[in-house]
Amino acid sequence: MRRKFRLVLIAVPFIILGVVGFVYFRHISSTRVLTVSFKNAKNVRVVDVSGAQAGVTEKEIARIQKSGDSVRIQKELTVFVRYDGAPGYADGFENGASDTVVINPEYSKEKIKMILKENREALSQAVFSNIQNGSSYVLAEGTLRDHGTWYISTLTPTEDQAGDSDTDILKVLIKKDGDSWQLVGTPKLVFTKYNTKDIPIPVLDAVNAY
Repeated sequence: MRRKFRLVLIAVPFIILGVVGFVYFRHISSTRVLTVSFKNAKNVRVVDVSGAQAGVTEKEIARIQKSGDSVRIQKELTVFVRYDGAPGYADGFENGASDTVVINPEYSKEKIKMILKENREALSQAVFSNIQNGSSYVLAEGTLRDHGTWYISTLTPTEDQAGDSDTDILKVLIKKDGDSWQLVGTPKLVFTKYNTKDIPIPVLDAVNAY
């Protein structure tokens, strides 16, 4: 009897270790590690949006305290990484489908508006000093992207030219080079990688969508 009892005592720790190991293995195999790096952002959090289509409110599942922190999440979850922009930067979110998320917010609408106001004359000069029939167009307010690297806008025919079939709404792309603004090519109906070389595709997509 004592021998059986002794064998049971010896076996119990191994059984416990086996159960713990099995549970741990199941946990590890059903989860993944998400690493989040950020700058110019605060209040960074991982939210579960798995039930969004069913009208279920998203649920916060983790806070990212500092850039480079990692969290372990269930593989089955659909997650976003939401953040508030630091002063002068926009709020936003990134898809958390990959194992690494890098956050670098664009300028806020207020900051973009301020920069455009300060540079309105220089932007107009960059356009109208490089095109013909400039008096037939009006330059829209436009917007900025990639932290002020690119200015995107349109040239709209003036009222007296609006009915002219030869006068179309044209897309405008300007790049900031140091302290100056340089017109990229000439205003066009559509910018493509064929008529505009060495411009990132996301920038071309943005100017065409404006």
